[in-house]
Amino acid sequence: MPHDDPTQRLVIWFQSPGLPLPRVPTQLADGSFDLIFPSETSRKEQQQCCRVKVSHNCFEGARKVCSVQALKACRPSWISSFLRKGDSKDRRQLCEENYSSACEDKAKIDCGTHSRNFCEAIFTP
Repeated sequence: MPHDDPTQRLVIWFQSPGLPLPRVPTQLADGSFDLIFPSETSRKEQQQCCRVKVSHNCFEGARKVCSVQALKACRPSWISSFLRKGDSKDRRQLCEENYSSACEDKAKIDCGTHSRNFCEAIFTP
């Protein structure tokens, strides 16, 4: 292909060889192929890595949701805002902090359970 071809700008060229595959294709007794971990240690390492990543991503999402829920739960009612008799900012901030903290504590437990169940289903032989 010529170097001035516009489609060449859409191609991503990788210089490094990349990471090794976590599972390797292995021929079974019936002649078919299946992806199998090279060792039990390799499988456990991949499973642990999966748990850490899934749990981290789940908790990051949950933190954002908890923040939005705390804002909604602790905002003054529309009538008190209309009458200018809303809660003090200190009380509202304390409410938001307590709500977020309780929500995040629950999310840690739920995300740990989710990551364990999700990765166990994937990595169980």
